Amino acid sequence: MTEPYLFRVVVPRRDYQRVEWLAEVLRGEGFELLWAKVDRLFEQRSDLDAVEIVFVARLAAKARRELERRLAASLRGSIGFFVSHPYKR
Repeated sequence: MTEPYLFRVVVPRRDYQRVEWLAEVLRGEGFELLWAKVDRLFEQRSDLDAVEIVFVARLAAKARRELERRLAASLRGSIGFFVSHPYKR
């Protein structure tokens, strides 16, 4: 049984390559991109711009845990983070 989960991924621009694989996953069935944006935080440090991706994924519990593990492994050693929780419209 699939349930909708809201995911929010935030990484500095310099670490975006760590989660580039996410673009391919978002093209998959059951994923809805809500927004993707870049926030300029420091005028002199564009490498620290915040890249934010928010999407809803309809996944079974096992698939959600696997996506969370993959995100955690990708962001290990970075100041980037992700948050996921059940989504209610």
